[in-house]
Amino acid sequence: MIFGWTLTYTISQILALIGKVLLILTFFLKSRKKIIWANTGNIIFSASSFYLLNAYSGMASGIIAAIRNVFAYTSDINSKSKTMLKREKITMYVVMIALLIAGIFTYQGIGSTLYIIATMLVTYSICQKSVLRYKLLGVIVSILRLLYYIYIWSIVAIWFEVGFLIFAIWGAGMALKNNLKSA
Repeated sequence: MIFGWTLTYTISQILALIGKVLLILTFFLKSRKKIIWANTGNIIFSASSFYLLNAYSGMASGIIAAIRNVFAYTSDINSKSKTMLKREKITMYVVMIALLIAGIFTYQGIGSTLYIIATMLVTYSICQKSVLRYKLLGVIVSILRLLYYIYIWSIVAIWFEVGFLIFAIWGAGMALKNNLKSA
């Protein structure tokens, strides 16, 4: 035991740390493809951490989100073709249904649904063409994730998510300010 932590818990926190570092990296990357790959790495490390913490709803959401990212990687979000827009919508609906099914099978109390709801909101926000909506939903997502990390008691994830929440609020405020200026 390290500081009263079991080996499994310590490994879960190391995996969470690696995932959060990859997530931070996405803020500095310029290429959409690199951002998606770094985010997918974050998801994989986070899902592994959730598994070690017996947080199966987070793990299932992560697996589904990683698959969603593969579809995002292969699609061109700048395309205005009706086929591409239809594919994005279908992908969003399939991901939402998969998350609902995962939520049913991994239900361990109301707290276990928080990460699934957060992943649903992220999926919905990705499909929005409005930066303001994306950033406002980001605040809600960060709050839900923070509550989930408290529920599963992932110390590393709690600390990082507090920071992400601060930046999400700041970013949403700036987007709202820019939106009001342009109105």
